[in-house]
Amino acid sequence: MKKCIIAFLLGWLFCGALSAQNADIDAANLKKAQQLLEWVQTAKGDSVWAECAQSVQDAVTPKVFDLTWTALETQCGEYVSHGEWQTTIVNGMPFYHCDLTFKNYVLRFNVAFDDMGKCIVINMIPVPEEPLS
Repeated sequence: MKKCIIAFLLGWLFCGALSAQNADIDAANLKKAQQLLEWVQTAKGDSVWAECAQSVQDAVTPKVFDLTWTALETQCGEYVSHGEWQTTIVNGMPFYHCDLTFKNYVLRFNVAFDDMGKCIVINMIPVPEEPLS
């Protein structure tokens, strides 16, 4: 019986440590997502690109991120504000997102990271009517 109790307590402590570690990772990724948005807004494409996984770097150049914000304001009108940051799990992957309000349109800024903390998804889509989860 003592062994069962000890095993249970060790398992409980291990799960608690994993949960705390996941919370730390989640907080760090949320902070990175916020920084990525700021860099997109200020045309710091090199900084955005450096935070991306190799697969993203192979697909786009830093110039794409430099030009994104100007193109958005040209198409959607002047930027007004962004909403609160949220995390949504899609197919087991956390997506960090906020809604960007422009004069004529609202877009959702989405970011997801791999296990190494590198950005593997960065996009803007129309705000879904239903949650993605």
